[in-house]
Formats: sequence, C-alpha cells, structure tokens
Amino acid sequence: MSSDPKRSTRDFDKASVQSGQVRRVKGAYGVLTKPLHVPYVDQAASFFFFTYDSKEAESLKSIFKYLPSLYVGCQDSAFSSIITALGLAGLSRHRNIPHMMSIATVKYETALRQIREDLQDPAAAKADETLVSVILLGLYETNTCCDINDMKAWGSHIKGATALLQLRGERQLQTEIGKRLFLQLRIQIQLNCVICGVEVPEIIRKLNEALGSTFVVENVAASNQLVASLASYCELRAMIAANPSRILSVQATSQAVALADELESGARRLPSNPPDYLEYHYYQDLCAAVIHNNYRMLLVLIHFVILSQLAVRKSRTAQDSAQIRKSHLLTQKTISDICGSVPYYLSLRCPLSSQPCFAAVNAIIWPLFVAGAARLCPQMTRAWIVDQLRALGRGTGVRQALVLAEIVSRKQEIMGLMVSKDDGPGITEPGVPAWDGKIPWCLPGQDTIDVP
Repeated sequence: MSSDPKRSTRDFDKASVQSGQVRRVKGAYGVLTKPLHVPYVDQAASFFFFTYDSKEAESLKSIFKYLPSLYVGCQDSAFSSIITALGLAGLSRHRNIPHMMSIATVKYETALRQIREDLQDPAAAKADETLVSVILLGLYETNTCCDINDMKAWGSHIKGATALLQLRGERQLQTEIGKRLFLQLRIQIQLNCVICGVEVPEIIRKLNEALGSTFVVENVAASNQLVASLASYCELRAMIAANPSRILSVQATSQAVALADELESGARRLPSNPPDYLEYHYYQDLCAAVIHNNYRMLLVLIHFVILSQLAVRKSRTAQDSAQIRKSHLLTQKTISDICGSVPYYLSLRCPLSSQPCFAAVNAIIWPLFVAGAARLCPQMTRAWIVDQLRALGRGTGVRQALVLAEIVSRKQEIMGLMVSKDDGPGITEPGVPAWDGKIPWCLPGQDTIDVP
C-alpha cells in the first residue's frame, strides 16, 4: 500500500474510472453516487410513524406510541399491511403520486384478508395487534373517504372493534396498551352510536366500570362524565327512534332537559377553562381541547332534541317558552365556541409540512360538522364551517372532512336529528334574539381562517 495519500487517491480514482464507478466532472474525478432506492413499503412505514406519533397524539393518550414496537415484530401481517396502506395513501397526497394510492388500496385489501384469517384463530383474534389493525382500518377509511358509503365502512370497522372488545373481556385492561386501546375506542364507538341513533353497547359500560380508577389520566373525571352523558344521550335517541310518532312524553322531555343541565354544569367545571381573547380559545393541550369540544358537540345535539320535542306540542307553558329561549341561546353560544376553538387546532402543525397535524384534524372535524349541521346554525356560519372542513380535507388528506363539508353544504340528513331542507316547525320563539352568524373572533372583513 502506498504511503503517499495523494498517489493512493489517484490510483483509486483511475481504478474507479476504469470500473465505471466514477465519472469526470469539470476536469476532476468525482464519485458517482447512484440514487438510493428505498422501497415504497419502507417509505410508507416511515411516513406513517413520523406523521402520526406526535406530542399531540400523546396528549390524547393514544395508541400511536406503541405502534413502532408492534410493527417490528409483525412483518407480513395484517398490522404491517394496514400501516403500509396508510403510509402510501399519505405519501400519494403529500408527493402528488396518484399510482401510490392504487398500491395503498391493494395493501388495504390485503390487510382485510389477513384480518379475516386472524379471526379464525382464537388466540390471534384476542391479540393487541389484531385490535390495533381494525382501528387502523377505520383510520384508513377516514383518510380515503369519498362519500357517505365510505363513512358506513368506517362504522363497520368500529362495530368490528366493538366485537373484539367483547371477545377480549376485562383481561385486556390488565396491560397499559390494553387500557389505551379501550380509551381510544370508546369515544369512537359512542360517536358511531350517535350517528346511527342506537344505544351504546353494554361492553363499554362494563369495561368503564372495570377500568375504574386503575388508570389515571388527565381530566379523568370530566372524561368519565362525558362518556356517561354520551351513553344517556344515545339511550334518548334510541327511545325517539323506537317511537313511531317521534314525540316523547313530558317525562322523557324532562329527562332530556336534566341531561342538558348536567352537561352545562360539567362543562363549567372543566379544568383549564380557556381564556377568551376576542373569543379566540387557547388550551393547555389537545386533550383539553377535545374534551371541551366533545361537551359542546353533545350540548348542541341534546338541545336540538329538546327544541324538536317542544316544537310539536300543541300548547306550551311558560316554562316551555323559557326552555326554548334558553336552548336557542345556549346552542348559539356553543356553536360560536366550537368555531372559536378552530385556530388552536390549526396551530398544531404536522412535522412534515405547515398543515395541521392529523390528530388535531381528526379531533375537530366532527364538532365542526355538528355545529354546521345544527338547524340553528346561521347560513353565514355554516358557510364558514364548510370552508374550514374543505380546507382541512384538502390540506391534510383527511378526506372524511370533505364528505362532511358536502353533507353540511347540501343539507343532507345524517344523525337523524340534524340538517334538513327546512328548519322544521315551531323551533323559533317570540323574544328569542336572532343571531346573524358572524364569528366574533374573526377580524373585520375576515370570514375564514386560511389553512396554508
């Protein structure tokens, strides 16, 4: 070996040129580095983990922090297939490569087939990886949703996850990941019950009781009360659906009013109540924002039930009229509060771009939808909400936001008691001030918050 470094380098360069490994660049020899080819599968997995495992997701006590370790031990499985499908779908939008979406669809179908096979094995059916895979199938539908039928597919995956919770029983709460899986699923399951107008499955109540105080999370009291109130609301909706006339008794209407009062009291006791600066809301973290808006979403829904039931009464008492006025005012304020929380969600950015992070987008689209779909939502506010949902869907690739925007825009029927072509009979009351729908925290002349 030569002791002359320069000669050694020259000899290496000549040998490299002769072997075709380098080329002459501006009179000098330079190493020709071939582009590193990373398989789509590896790119997809990296994209998924980088974009979904965020501090915002962690504040929600989500399952995403556990996914990388599960992925390492689950190659060529339903779990790895759906991770790849989600990553490819995200990359397809992020890089504007349409054919990646076709590959993502193939991977999604592969994951479905593999899950069906896993469900034939009792041990595999109870595994954490199987339940996580079903949750991620629902996330895939959320991100690639094109119409309301795709939203039904999301609901089917939620029902499948509910069946797995039943199969796994209370033993699943003995591990940290099992508890987090349940906490992440229970709100999704209840949301699906709200959409379908059915009661919350009994397994949710049983697991809530079994969980008890063994798993301490921030705002646990507020979260548990919200879960209980959602269950009560779903029971009320199921009662309405079972009544052919859709008219509840005076006693049942009183129960709805009591539930609304309980929710309002709970909302006032929420910790870290956001200070209002020109109605702009700030929160300690995403978890706090989600709890506040879930309370608001449920308040809009329950007050709509109250107004609908009082509207069809042939005669009203002074108490009825006072309740109508109260429900009007509270609904208007709650819709405004949901809109006032949007800037905070938009401030939580995705690591790969200037767009809002996926956890924030998934958390705000349903409260926004409920606010925009409510019959008392003024047209100006409804148009603003549609613009925000469209911007979020196009900017982040969470296509369910686009579908919800179209439902609100076209005033289609969903969730049974929401938007319709007319405002329904008798939901107004003399003396109730009209709301012009202006968003108080927008600057003069500013009707929307642009998503970059």
